[in-house]
Amino acid sequence: KKELEENISKHFVNTFKYAGTGSFYKWNHFSDSVGLTFEYTNLNSTDDGLHNQFSGTIKNTAKNEWILSEKTQLVLTIPLVARFCNKNFAFTPKLGIGLETPHINFYLDGYRMTQFPTMDDLYWDSNGYHGNPDLIPESGWGGDFTINVHNVWLPFSVCVFSNYYENKIK
Repeated sequence: KKELEENISKHFVNTFKYAGTGSFYKWNHFSDSVGLTFEYTNLNSTDDGLHNQFSGTIKNTAKNEWILSEKTQLVLTIPLVARFCNKNFAFTPKLGIGLETPHINFYLDGYRMTQFPTMDDLYWDSNGYHGNPDLIPESGWGGDFTINVHNVWLPFSVCVFSNYYENKIK
């Protein structure tokens, strides 16, 4: 029994998360909002030791609406996001345009993507999976086209997207 207990791997993960948003400017058909997230993760692993990870985002979203008719509007959104994780930093902008009508909305977005390795990606060691502490952030570009049908008996949404990755974390 003592031998079995010595071979058991233990991973203790403690996480603190904060998320907050606020709309700080709205005038006529223009609005601006900000969001903040922060996460601290502490890993204490019998296999890999002690590790700390700090990450978060600061997001500012500007939205402008142009009234085309009584019930139809054109919408332009520009979310600008700064992301960090320990020493890694990325700026991930997005540009979206949409047409909103009483029963159907169309949206077209283009964006930059960044994902930082998580504690599991870096250090998890179990069931044939082994983390890699040398992983670098993945990055890429993407776009999507969305149709939302609403105010009907059976509302639905369809999204078609394409993403291109570099340094994909698997």
